[in-house]
Parts: sequence; C-alpha cells; structure tokens
Amino acid sequence: DSHAGKGIPPAYVDLELDELDLVAPTLPPGLTFETTVTGQFDPSRAETLRAHDERYELRLIRSDEWDGLHAAAVLINEWTEDLGGQRYLDGVIVGRRRQHAAGTLRQWVAAERSTGTVVSMAAVVDGADESRFQDVQTVAEHRGRGLCSGLIAAAIADHDQRRADRPL
Repeated sequence: DSHAGKGIPPAYVDLELDELDLVAPTLPPGLTFETTVTGQFDPSRAETLRAHDERYELRLIRSDEWDGLHAAAVLINEWTEDLGGQRYLDGVIVGRRRQHAAGTLRQWVAAERSTGTVVSMAAVVDGADESRFQDVQTVAEHRGRGLCSGLIAAAIADHDQRRADRPL
C-alpha cells in the first residue's frame, strides 16, 4: 500500500510507522508495528520553555513556504542524496498541505529573519478527540537556540485560544 495514501512506494513502508498514522481500523495480514514513546511534553510547563534566538521568526507557515518546509525536512532527515526519502517527504508535504487547508493541522515554522529560510518546524494535528504535536524538529546547524521550545510555546498558546475544549 502507499502508507495511508501518502504515496510512499512499498519498499519504504518498512521505514517507520507511527500508530497515529494508521487510518485503517486493522492492519493487513502479516503487517505488525511497535510503538515507542520517545518523549512526552507537559503543556502546563510551557512557561519554563526558554526564549528562542531573536534571529529567527516563529510563526504559522505562509502559503509560499511549503517547498522550504520540504527542504528543511530533507536536511533534518539527512536525505540530500536519498531520492526515495525525498519522494517520501513529497507525499508527507502534500498530506500536510491538505490537512492545513482543511483546518485539521497547524504547521508552525521558524525561519531565519535574514534569509527567510525555514530551519525548524512543529505541527499540531487535530484528531477526533485530541490534538497532538507532530514532527517537532530543527535542522542540525540551528539546534540549541530554543527554536523547538519557542514553536511548542507558540503552538500551545494558539491551541489554548482555538481549541481549549480538547487535550493537547
């Protein structure tokens, strides 16, 4: 299959499956997956997040920045030479754009003020009963500057204004 319609060729499906990415009620015969919680964030601690570096602008993505988001994701995943990985990200970005247009995803970015280059990202996806963070990450050369912390804080504040009725 194409991993929930994201256009991933079958050879790439065995990369990684997040249980929340599965849209079918049951797995096909012979397909299994394991989930690992790599970290949890307590939104009530948002005030403890450090301030981000002022050389970056943190905001919702602009309509002309999806290619920049793709370019940042290629660097983050170290797929500059991996055409299969880039193809996978093509599908991910198409899906994100659709979710964003439908209002079920808020894509946050950190961009360098001097160049406008997207270097960090965080998405908030609205599910049936809750919202969740997805792909909170930064290009290696820009890590350690509080960008993910700043994006999380901005997303929490936005979520509290828009969707205070549901957990994040």
